[in-house]
Amino acid sequence: MQLQAIDWVVVAVYGLASLVIGIVFTRRASRSLEQYFLSGRKLPWWLLGTSMVATTFSADTPNLVTDMVRNGGGASTGCGGLFSSAACSPYSSMPNCGGALAL
Repeated sequence: MQLQAIDWVVVAVYGLASLVIGIVFTRRASRSLEQYFLSGRKLPWWLLGTSMVATTFSADTPNLVTDMVRNGGGASTGCGGLFSSAACSPYSSMPNCGGALAL
């Protein structure tokens, strides 16, 4: 498969956008520890939520969930048979959940 000129343009634009975003947030985060860890407590809720859900799609999550199901069955994932951490996160603070949602 040969990449066409438009493919290289898309790759270049994506790389440049990633670089610019990285530079902007690096400068902002280097102001203080609060800026680094909490972004000055000024991020919108939807961006924080998206970041939380995106974390569940990391490379190790499928391996972890597979191991949990293999060793303890579907209910051991902490959400009563639902295998997605993103689907379980709203239930993690429920008082009767206790790590497993009874469905």
